[in-house]
Amino acid sequence: MDEARLLAEYCKAIVPENVPLIVMGDFNATPDSPEMQYFLHQEYYDTFIIYKKHEPYTWNPLKNTNIQKYYTIDTNKKFDSLYSHLNKIHELEPKRIDYIIVNKSIAPDNIIDSRVCCDTLYDGIHLSDHFGVYAEIRIE
Repeated sequence: MDEARLLAEYCKAIVPENVPLIVMGDFNATPDSPEMQYFLHQEYYDTFIIYKKHEPYTWNPLKNTNIQKYYTIDTNKKFDSLYSHLNKIHELEPKRIDYIIVNKSIAPDNIIDSRVCCDTLYDGIHLSDHFGVYAEIRIE
C-alpha cells in the first residue's frame, strides 16, 4: 500500500493540475487489491474499464508459454507452510496486473481503445511472462 500512496503523492507533486498524465506498467496487483483501489481513488482511472470486451489477463499461465516453462510448479509438492503452498498455486491463476492509468484530465471519451497485446507467439515463444497493455488515447 505504501508504494501506491508514494506513487500518487509523487504524481500529484510533479504534474500540474489539469495536465494529462499517463502511468503504465506492471503493478503486480489485481484491480480489486487495496493498492489499486487506493490509487484509483486518487483522481485516476484505469483505461481498460472503458473497453472490457477483451480478455483482461496480462498474467495468464493457461496461455503464456514462458510462465508454463519457468513458473509452473508441482502443486502436490510439500511446502514449508500452507501460505507458501497457496501462494504458489495463486501464481498459476490468470489475473490482470499490468495497467495503463490516466488522470481525470483525460476524459473517458478520449480513450479510443485499451486492451491486452503481445499475447500471441512470435517464433514459437511469447515476448515476456506478462502480456502487454495497449491504449490509444487522444490528448487535447
